[in-house]
Amino acid sequence: MRRAMMTDEQLAEESGAGRPLPYITWEDAQQMPEDGRRHEAIGGELYGTPLPSVRHQRVGLKLSMALIELLGDAGEVFHTVGVVFPETGEGVQPDLLCVSRERRAILVEPWIRGAPDLVVEITSPVTEDRDRGPPTVPRGEDRPGAEG
Repeated sequence: MRRAMMTDEQLAEESGAGRPLPYITWEDAQQMPEDGRRHEAIGGELYGTPLPSVRHQRVGLKLSMALIELLGDAGEVFHTVGVVFPETGEGVQPDLLCVSRERRAILVEPWIRGAPDLVVEITSPVTEDRDRGPPTVPRGEDRPGAEG
């Protein structure tokens, strides 16, 4: 009965609605239950994408082999490893990335801390919009801690 006499603002306050959502970090995203999706934290929001398909994996393997040959001893190629941006708490898991020998200090187990030298995101019809990112989400060199 008491609820019927409450204003919309009072109901929202009691239910928690209208309160800002928490800022999701990479650490938060990694605590998500296993649900067959990759979880990332971008701009304080949680993103989940389906696991890569067989075709996606084939494309990634061919690209990584070409990058390994191209780089030689100048750097390393990684697959779907987490990249954490300590300044913001954001974290992503690109399909492929390269870190040069000169910047290997960012290789801090279990993830990479800071922007890699090269990030490759293999798009697919299911994830294309998310892979390209909304225009409000800073990409690559626009992220804090990234070098352009």
